[in-house]
Amino acid sequence: MWRGNWDLMTDPVTTKGYAPSAHRYFGGTQANGLYAGVNASIDFIESIGQVNIYNRIKYLGKYTQDRLLEFDGKVELLTPTEERSRCAVNGFRIKGADYAKFYNNCAENKIRIRMVPENGINCLRVSTHIYNNKAEVDKLMDMIKKEV
Repeated sequence: MWRGNWDLMTDPVTTKGYAPSAHRYFGGTQANGLYAGVNASIDFIESIGQVNIYNRIKYLGKYTQDRLLEFDGKVELLTPTEERSRCAVNGFRIKGADYAKFYNNCAENKIRIRMVPENGINCLRVSTHIYNNKAEVDKLMDMIKKEV
């Protein structure tokens, strides 16, 4: 992990004329806040632990899949369910429902999902991560329950 010397980053780059290559752009404006943000992000991940993050993502991914499968065929799960393919992303369709309308209903209820229109797939995608919890997944399932 890089822990740079911030004092070096505040000194402006000086040149005597233009460098003959792309190095003339090297000095550009530095966004020191971004460097601090990257370091804080790394500290945050290390405080939780990568294995814990991995396990949490797998757990919530499976929980979401299990809940979607409870709709007995009224929801088509597009994401593979075998253990090795499980992750935080689950794509699905609600049979007989307008996916754009459902997406908008979710947005109005502060549930963040994604419409996936690319290549005519016309599905919805929910992506859970370490900051999500079962209650949030359940809130989405309640919205789906109203559609089926």
